[in-house]
Amino acid sequence: MTLLYLIPSIVLAAIGMVLLKQGASKIGIKLVLGLLFLSASMAFYLLSLRTEQLSVVYSVGAMTHVLVIFMSFTIMRERISDYKWVGIIFIILGSFFVVR
Repeated sequence: MTLLYLIPSIVLAAIGMVLLKQGASKIGIKLVLGLLFLSASMAFYLLSLRTEQLSVVYSVGAMTHVLVIFMSFTIMRERISDYKWVGIIFIILGSFFVVR
């Protein structure tokens, strides 16, 4: 049941962060949308906390970092360094072990 709320939280947070980055230079629609996406993400995150342990929700929520890196690569053409790849692997493995 936790994933029902946690997956939208992760996706909305990642989209929100990309929009904030794109809209950070001036107040505009991307900045406002970024804040709205982050607010929606927090609502889903709180719903996740109702049904699951904080340690699990918080750890799996770290997958937001992985999604932001991939979105930064595809949307903003940022480079994924070797160190970032190592970090991605650690986050995925850590989330896997915490959920078990």
